[in-house]
Amino acid sequence: MSATLEQRKYAKGLAVRDKLMDAACALFAARGYDGCSVAELAAAAKVSRNQLFHHFGSKENLAVAAIQKAQSHWRDEIITPAAIFPKPTNRLAFVFEKIQELGFGDWVPLKLLAALSAGRAALPAQPATELTALWDELYQFLRRQFKELKRADDAQVGIKARVAAGYVLAVFCGLVHLPNEDDHGLAQELLALLARQLAVMPAETGEAAQTD
Repeated sequence: MSATLEQRKYAKGLAVRDKLMDAACALFAARGYDGCSVAELAAAAKVSRNQLFHHFGSKENLAVAAIQKAQSHWRDEIITPAAIFPKPTNRLAFVFEKIQELGFGDWVPLKLLAALSAGRAALPAQPATELTALWDELYQFLRRQFKELKRADDAQVGIKARVAAGYVLAVFCGLVHLPNEDDHGLAQELLALLARQLAVMPAETGEAAQTD
């Protein structure tokens, strides 16, 4: 086989994989892991079941790839761009504004995280491990921002940062709703504090933030 034909074959294979991952992200986000079959996943990608098995081997492996793709989107759209802002308030403002801009509840990486987290008990071991890695990465990212708001290593600050990060991420995913009586008002208090801090901030671009 010539180099050109080999390249075309490789490119075609990559295109099929991308279509399958996109279809898996969308279907798992809408229906959860158990809510769609291999046949439905293949049909949504407009490929055959044989192509799905050829490229991924199983529905479980396709779910792993879909979660990893969603994780890449979170990094590319949220985590990495937020780093240009020198202050945690600016970074958090960017996160909330960006998620709104992306469509909040309609943004597929967020819907996927929410749907799979809500139906975690149905996930096989490997997709569950990948989901945990995604959740932890986002949680730790948010936790760092909340902790920096106080710029302290105090134990109470660390506890509040953990609560706030987990709570905000759970609210993003629709897994909890404000107010929540079980935390004795702590998370609501922290979110109200954050809202006040963000409210006094002028609207900023990345260029303006560099001058802070």
